[in-house]
Amino acid sequence: MDYVSVFAGFVSGVLLALAGAWINISLSKRSQDKSALKAAEYEMYLKLNDLYNWYFWYSTNELHKRDTPQDITDACHKIAVELAKLLHENEETEFAQELMKTLYDESYETYDQRWKHMSALSEKMGSKVVPVHRQRLGQISEANIHLMAQEKFVAKAPASSRFKMGI
Repeated sequence: MDYVSVFAGFVSGVLLALAGAWINISLSKRSQDKSALKAAEYEMYLKLNDLYNWYFWYSTNELHKRDTPQDITDACHKIAVELAKLLHENEETEFAQELMKTLYDESYETYDQRWKHMSALSEKMGSKVVPVHRQRLGQISEANIHLMAQEKFVAKAPASSRFKMGI
């Protein structure tokens, strides 16, 4: 019996098994990381939309030359900090640079500019994270615009920001 051939076969079998296990673990980890990032981007998208809804008051109050109440400032800050924490934990997202600009950059000349940037970023994120939802929500929003234009309109849709704010 040729011991060298048996030993070489054994070693090559072990190496092949180890290589297969390493590839499997690597692919599994990559898949898990991708799933985790996808879930985090969805959470960041939701937080950004929540911030956008509250930041509306800064834009509106700026237009009407009014001060924004402290409770709105507190709500915006709380959401922004939560979003910043999510971003810190998931800084490899393709949206990191724009989210950081929205949260930290003082170069926006008006609240309205930042608010509009939030809207554009939300659209971009939504196209990736929830494309079907965004399309259907866009259709509903178009119909809602006509309803909101009616006199004595009262928001009744429980997931809308208007419902929450009572407007």
